[in-house]
Amino acid sequence: MATSGLLNVIVAGLGGQGVLTLTKVLWRLAEQSGLQCQSSTFKGGAQKHGSIHSVVRIFLEHNPDYERFSLQISRGELDLMIGLEAWETVRYHHYFGDRTRVFTSTETAPFIQERHGKPLSHDPLELIERTGLPAVSRPYGEEARRVFGTPKMANYLIGLDVLRHHALPFEVEQYIQVFTEQVRLEPAVKDRMLEAASAVNDTY
Repeated sequence: MATSGLLNVIVAGLGGQGVLTLTKVLWRLAEQSGLQCQSSTFKGGAQKHGSIHSVVRIFLEHNPDYERFSLQISRGELDLMIGLEAWETVRYHHYFGDRTRVFTSTETAPFIQERHGKPLSHDPLELIERTGLPAVSRPYGEEARRVFGTPKMANYLIGLDVLRHHALPFEVEQYIQVFTEQVRLEPAVKDRMLEAASAVNDTY
């Protein structure tokens, strides 16, 4: 957890992976917990698979001037990296510091120049491992497809992991409630959300 009274978070992924939804959930969780919060979302491409990331700053201590703080995170000052695609996680490595915790999907989308030819790039997971930082990496899209029938619930699963590892000051039950408020879901999907939460609880 952050030691400066601030919790600097980046949520990154590709268009259609639910970056904006997860950002809204984090903001609402902070609001419900009485914590001041800033957030902004940046879209790098107006298309499916275009880069998208959000910066979320949560004030763990009350600050009357919090609205005057810049959303810019200094190099090395990132507390939590949540990546829904491995290369998008690596993209923000220059913000990583000694206290950064990384949660990333193991899945990758090929770069444009690789979509019709032989891959030219390194393994992003190996690059993350080289940082020596604590990292949780799982195929969240694949797991979401298996549990929910759609990879679009990967953002929900990665959020569960973040909370189970106490990387954010919120409760799982609160997270589930807020997530269901932000996303219109079928009753069967809500039941699977609770089941997934129980499965994660059994894992850790």
